[in-house]
Amino acid sequence: MRIKELNPHYARYMLGILTYGLVMHYAAAETLDVLEYAEPQNAYKVYQYTSTASGVQTWKLDGRLLESPSEPETINNKDYRTRIQKSENLPEYFPKESKVYYREQNDGLFTAFYEDAERFSEYLQIPSPLSVGMTWQGPSGYWDSETLESIGAFESPAGRFKRCLTIRRNKTIEDPPQKLMSISVHCPRVGGVRSLTEHQMDGFQSSTETLLVEIDSSS
Repeated sequence: MRIKELNPHYARYMLGILTYGLVMHYAAAETLDVLEYAEPQNAYKVYQYTSTASGVQTWKLDGRLLESPSEPETINNKDYRTRIQKSENLPEYFPKESKVYYREQNDGLFTAFYEDAERFSEYLQIPSPLSVGMTWQGPSGYWDSETLESIGAFESPAGRFKRCLTIRRNKTIEDPPQKLMSISVHCPRVGGVRSLTEHQMDGFQSSTETLLVEIDSSS
């Protein structure tokens, strides 16, 4: 039977079935194991750090951030993996060394920052389950919205990576009026490979990026 002889209602029905099948096949192919996107246990990573600003304030920074594994810690009855981050060729007000905490659960990947004995802030970095187009707000409530924009290949000086997550975050502040936008890219068995944050307010705008340029997970 030729397509032109089909009843139009039946034709639309069959097209819907085919489309549904393609969508379900694609969704199944993109089933994610969020734990794959955790920072590698023993990775040594180097990021290029660039930041520029124009308007009422101006600056141009170009340096590097070096990350290495450290000893695990337990804080508030939660077990964390830790990484040491060191800065190079950046102004003195940047900490020369800081520590970042990571916790992996089946409901998502968490990042925490230790400020002092009374301030330990944990953020939901990537929730689980996760699908393209999904929007959420982490428990910190800082961002107005966080969205998984896409899953695909990403290339940096450190290499070309597949099945990378691109997450966009947005925030609007009323007083004084300003907008922030952040994009982060996370790749399987590599962790974070890029972070870009843009900030706009009256008479001022800035852009800050960290981009993975080297990774060594052989240790």
